[in-house]
Amino acid sequence: MCNPNYFRLKGRSEVTQLWLETASNLIFFSGYGLIIFSSGFRLFRIIINVAIVVLLHLFVFPILGRRRFAGKVLYKRNNKVNKAVEQDNNVTDENEAAPDVFYRYYAFDKKCDEDCKFNKKWEARIENIFRNNEIYFAKPKELNDPLDSKVRLSYDGTEEQWKDFLDGWYRKNEPNLLPEQRCYKVNNCLRNRNNIPNSLSYSFLEQMGVYCMSAINNDILMWSHYSNGHSGFCLEFDANNEFFGRAQRIDYPKEYPNVNFFTSSQWEKTKAMLLTKAKRWHYEREWRIIDHNEGSGIKHFPAKTLTGVIIGCRMSKENKQKIIKWCANRNPQPTLYKTEPIEKEFGFEIIEIVG
Repeated sequence: MCNPNYFRLKGRSEVTQLWLETASNLIFFSGYGLIIFSSGFRLFRIIINVAIVVLLHLFVFPILGRRRFAGKVLYKRNNKVNKAVEQDNNVTDENEAAPDVFYRYYAFDKKCDEDCKFNKKWEARIENIFRNNEIYFAKPKELNDPLDSKVRLSYDGTEEQWKDFLDGWYRKNEPNLLPEQRCYKVNNCLRNRNNIPNSLSYSFLEQMGVYCMSAINNDILMWSHYSNGHSGFCLEFDANNEFFGRAQRIDYPKEYPNVNFFTSSQWEKTKAMLLTKAKRWHYEREWRIIDHNEGSGIKHFPAKTLTGVIIGCRMSKENKQKIIKWCANRNPQPTLYKTEPIEKEFGFEIIEIVG
């Protein structure tokens, strides 16, 4: 996949290593040339030798030989592709900068009921991504990980804190209650305080809408899990805009977060419940947009932010033609890519579809 973020995807340390290695070799060959010059060879032969070394390091070696650093396959280069095929996702830097593009994996087909109503409804939602720039922000309880958004808050608070919260909750959610009715419900909740926390967590989260994305597009597990065994597709969104630029990075801490419902800030509670996942999910490199105002449902993204569509290697010919047709009718048109398994390697290439 021809990608302008070549060096960003490789990682700063690896790029630095590449240039340091190139510089050291240049110094070596330059020193070698000086030895030859001092031995009586003509100056123009030295210039030719140095020029050849520079050309080899700038153009030939990166294409033929620079495929591995510290045992990790990073890039395959040929006339069609310049894309990462495998990355080391074992470390998540807490200060990691936001990527220039986000990726969202999709399944094209869903299991349907007896009348196939669900499958048709899902395909209509997929089509609306391309035709109407619509994406769905899920409710937290709809997320695939059963432990997602299930961080348990501490509800240790004073009697006054509980009363203030419950009174405000009933004023907002049951505004037609008379003052004495509201007072009765508040006191009843205080007497049965142990049964409150689950409902409090739910009321806090049900106001949110979440759209999940990733910083990488080539993870075999995510293609298997989220794109129905590589038969789906992956969308590429430009992150440098107001809509996708508000995405926030997921943290994968070793320790369980400690957050108090009454004393922690709204941001601390949101971060613990919607931006924190178990460390074993770190390979997903996930980012999320959280809509605090309008909650879940259909949202419209700017048309120009959809910059690419990657078609899975097992997608049916029929579904592939649908996506190609939908993309052709967009303005601007996103770049189309396909995945292809690499022979004798556990990975695949992402190749631009031409014509």
